[in-house]
Amino acid sequence: MSIREQEPMLRPLAMSAERANRPTAIVAFSAALLIGAVIFTLWASKGVAAAEARRDRAVNEARDVQRLASEIERTRGSAERAPAEDAIYRPLPTLLSSISSSADQAGLSPRPQLTQQRDDEQFGGTLVRKNIMARVNGQEMSAVLRWIETTLRQAEGMYVKDFKATPNRTTGWNIEVVFSRWELKQ
Repeated sequence: MSIREQEPMLRPLAMSAERANRPTAIVAFSAALLIGAVIFTLWASKGVAAAEARRDRAVNEARDVQRLASEIERTRGSAERAPAEDAIYRPLPTLLSSISSSADQAGLSPRPQLTQQRDDEQFGGTLVRKNIMARVNGQEMSAVLRWIETTLRQAEGMYVKDFKATPNRTTGWNIEVVFSRWELKQ
């Protein structure tokens, strides 16, 4: 038999040997394993990011709790010194006239309209918050800020609870300020 005659018989044997030498199953299994590992890595990194976010929230909450605990301790410590600090909370009978006179000192031409609002009481406590609303119309902002600063300096413990400024079409600003001060109940 010649080589030409043997070629048709040898061709399937050669192709079968070639297929046996190509490890397609191993390559396919390795590729599937690689894809599975990538998916698992992405899933695990997502879990790690979520765990880090939970840890950060817990750290922030712990910091807030520690800050509040120290503030509570400081408040408890100041409650023991309260008799010496009662002067801060002593009622001021001339509070409204003090606010009006500070407007004159700051250079406000029409005096502010003062309205005493309802007092806020502390539940079961000995303090009450006095609220006074003041309205000023058509004033320069610098004069109003000087007036607020003067008022806060004159009345110890006074602070600004609310501040609203709207521009006036003709001149200056229309301002509403709510001054507040904690005082002992009478």
